[in-house]
Order: sequence, then structure tokens, then C-alpha cells
Amino acid sequence: MNKFTRLILGSTLTMLSACTLAAGTVVLDNQHSTQQWRLENMSTLLQVVTDPGLPQDIWWPGAVITLEPAGHKVEQDKKNILARLAACQTDASPKQAAMLQSVIDQIQKINAVDRLFTPLDPETIRTTLTGGDVSLQGEYKLYTGKRPTTLMIMGAVSHPGPVMWQPATPISDYLDKQQRLSGADRSTVTLIHPDGQTTTVPVAYWNNLNQEASPGSIVWVGFTPCATDAAGKSLQDDIISLLTRRVPE
Repeated sequence: MNKFTRLILGSTLTMLSACTLAAGTVVLDNQHSTQQWRLENMSTLLQVVTDPGLPQDIWWPGAVITLEPAGHKVEQDKKNILARLAACQTDASPKQAAMLQSVIDQIQKINAVDRLFTPLDPETIRTTLTGGDVSLQGEYKLYTGKRPTTLMIMGAVSHPGPVMWQPATPISDYLDKQQRLSGADRSTVTLIHPDGQTTTVPVAYWNNLNQEASPGSIVWVGFTPCATDAAGKSLQDDIISLLTRRVPE
């Protein structure tokens, strides 16, 4: 073997080794199937979401990906939120305590992971000029599901839970059938989009913008916590942050 051949072979092996190190493994968790998909040697995110072996009915706007092992930080965040809500109940009035207990019950049911906030829709990845397609290295878990037919109403409301999504329907219309609990914010809500982005939406009769919500969204009705200073705002922000990491159902 001459020197030039050894050089080419050595360069090729180096490149192959680098590609192997950079490749990722993605396990698909599809909420509507018991079948398990495992994609090996995935070098980029676009390679994953366009893999022909994946189910064809994946609703990408609501998909969630996380780097394994996942869940440790988000679980601790959830425990901290629940502890702070319980502490608020100590000196709360009966009505306020009932509201806080409702919020606690809702948060306990949330299944959230340490989500990586990156676009997963194939067309979005293709058309994003910078940072759309990311390199993969390590073990990942991809949570997917079908396009939902509901959105979730949560927070200081009388009947939290899923409601049927209706096209061309303002968010305020979904709230007309709800009673606000003690301390509820009656002027604005936080709309948590399926991709984890958030929008503050005015919903009172005097400031209503008639904004719509897409299916799979969460409409969060905030409340006045026991602390009205920075600690109170921090609690609200942390709850919303937890909800942005919710896995699709």
C-alpha cells in the first residue's frame, strides 16, 4: 500500500469515525400505537422526521423530542411547583384554598419531559435558514401523536380539562362555559401552543382580541398566588414553563 493510498484510507476512516460519533439513536413513542420504532445512526433531525418507516399520520406541530435520560429536571420542577402551591394553601381562605387544590390536582396529572425546543415539522426544518436542522448525538426519545380534536382548558376554572376544538372560535368563547374560581385572572389567559411557544391573550369584554387557538393547545387561566411580589410571578411563570414541556396525548 503506497503512501497516497494510506492517506486516503486514513482520512476515510477518520470521517466514518466522526460520522459514527455524531450519529444519534431515536426511539419513537407514538401515543396511538403500541408498536415501537427505533431509528439508528440518525445524523440530523431532518433525517429522523423524514424517515419513510415512521407512521404517516404523525402530527408534527405537537411532537416533542428529548435527550435521554430525560425527566429528572422536569420532575424536580414539578415537585417544587406542587410544594409551593401547597404552601399557599396554609393561610388561604376556603375559596382560595379550593382553587389552589384544583390547580394542584391539574399539575399532578401533567406528563412533561425535558423538552428540546426545536422545530420538528419537516417543512419548517427545510425552510429555516439557520438552525432548523440540528445534528444528533446520543439517545433521544420522540413523542408523537395524531392531530388532536381538542384543546385543554387549565388553571383557575370550574371545569378544567379537554374541550372540543372548533374552527374560527375565539378563545373567549371556550371560557364562556367556565366559571372563574377565586383569585382567577379575568382579563388575560396564556395560550400555550403545541410547539411550546406562548402568547398572552386578552379575553375580557373590554380588551378581547378574538384570538383563536389551534387544536392541541393549552389555555391557561392564571390566578393570584399567595405572594403578590416577584415570588408570585415566578410561581406563575414556572407553571407555564412546565406546561410548555407537556408530552402529546
